[in-house]
Amino acid sequence: MLRNFTTLSDLKAYIPNLENLLWTDNENYSAQIAAAEREVRDDLLNRGLRDVYLRPDLTLNAGTSAVSVSTQTDSVSETYQRARWVVNVKAVTSSVTLTLQGSNDNETFETVETITATETGVTTALIGKPFSYYRAIIVPSTGSATVETYLTETIYDTLFAYKTLIIILTSMIVSENDQWATKQRYFMEQYSQLLNKAKIAYDSNQDGDIESGETASMNIVAYLK
Repeated sequence: MLRNFTTLSDLKAYIPNLENLLWTDNENYSAQIAAAEREVRDDLLNRGLRDVYLRPDLTLNAGTSAVSVSTQTDSVSETYQRARWVVNVKAVTSSVTLTLQGSNDNETFETVETITATETGVTTALIGKPFSYYRAIIVPSTGSATVETYLTETIYDTLFAYKTLIIILTSMIVSENDQWATKQRYFMEQYSQLLNKAKIAYDSNQDGDIESGETASMNIVAYLK
């Protein structure tokens, strides 16, 4: 299922001074980010891609129960390269530290990334080096923590970012060829190209695994399973 992790930092990777372009009555771009999510969902649906089958996660810990001691999850095999690590802290007494580890032989693991959270909410990090197996170590400082953690695709992050920037820039256009119109056309082109060429995971049986044939093109949907 689609989720939108877009932040101002993500948008500033494309337009560094974006924060300075906020209208005086706006504190952030949350409204534009939400609007972009709706539009991307509609664009995908118009291509026959159902939300419920999109962006299947590689679950490391479901977060259905609290942990009070250092806990290492079982390793899971990654057959589809998902490069965003998501940590969703549902409850925490004080703080909790999660360490993502990766391996290519399911025996020797190395640290990929570490996230420490002191409150509930979602934190994410990008994985720079892919592995064939992943596991997580969850360490509450005191008390307990309930944490869901998983890996997910990044292709949607780019789509959400492009669409958000299109919406922001459209509102700033004064004339047909001003700098905002030029930037808007650039991101519209990038969005369209990505939407028409990207290959995505499509979990048609909703078992959480990306099996042979469970992929789709965004412009020509292929149901191979």
